[in-house]
Amino acid sequence: MRISPLDRHDRRFLWALLIVVVAALLAVATAASILAIAPANPATTTAPDEDEPGFDCRIHGNRICGPTPAP
Repeated sequence: MRISPLDRHDRRFLWALLIVVVAALLAVATAASILAIAPANPATTTAPDEDEPGFDCRIHGNRICGPTPAP
């Protein structure tokens, strides 16, 4: 018994299927990269308190670092 080669319609279907799968993978990869680099909402972020890690006197608070000079 001889196995017949794919006819023209089968090959067209396989090419179309391959194109759809590749397009879906590209869409998922693009969506994932867009969501991964989405910036945080600045309205919900707050500066750390002075006793918390990440506090920088040059950026947070009153921006005066160290003890204040005596008058």
